[in-house]
Amino acid sequence: MNWRRGLLLAGVNLAIVVPVLVWKEARFWPTTGTDTSSRLGAHFESVLFQEEMALDLDPCHWYDIGSPRLEEVGALANLPIALVTGWHEPCLTRTPLGRLVRRALGARNHIAEITDCGCLTLLVSIQWALVGGLPLVHPKRWWLEPGAFITSAAVVGAAFALIPMMYMLARIALVLVGLAWFWWCGLLIWKPVHLAWQSTLGGLRRLSN
Repeated sequence: MNWRRGLLLAGVNLAIVVPVLVWKEARFWPTTGTDTSSRLGAHFESVLFQEEMALDLDPCHWYDIGSPRLEEVGALANLPIALVTGWHEPCLTRTPLGRLVRRALGARNHIAEITDCGCLTLLVSIQWALVGGLPLVHPKRWWLEPGAFITSAAVVGAAFALIPMMYMLARIALVLVGLAWFWWCGLLIWKPVHLAWQSTLGGLRRLSN
């Protein structure tokens, strides 16, 4: 196990993921409370009356709360975790992980929001410690290894995502990231099958001799 390589890839990917999580939470932080017990089941009722129309000001009730472009990079760079957890959204209502945390710690409180973000960062760290520390192939060129390729493409995609005029190039990088994850999954399936086949052939050769 190459822990140094695994921690390096984990650190690079966390450098993309964590700022986005902090940015999203900062937008909703004022609408959440610090006292878990007093916020359980709470409903944010702030409305603005204008021309006899009520406008709900609670961002948790908006249909589309929006997301920074960099979040797409972080989610696709961590595609297995994103598929399992639903990634992250403030208010914890539209993702499996968020709903789980919400049931355990209550709604609309800082502890639940921090726990959701903490779980994601922990899962990202474990994922890349394993993917980076246990490479499935050892090509001559380091960037042809799936884990290194995904991380490199994510860094390029994140850089392009920060430049509005370059966002289409960021999308190209994201497509490559998605394909690289399918490549990694293919190797993950093929490796045990190949080893089992080689072991079977070796056993048959020994029996024939």
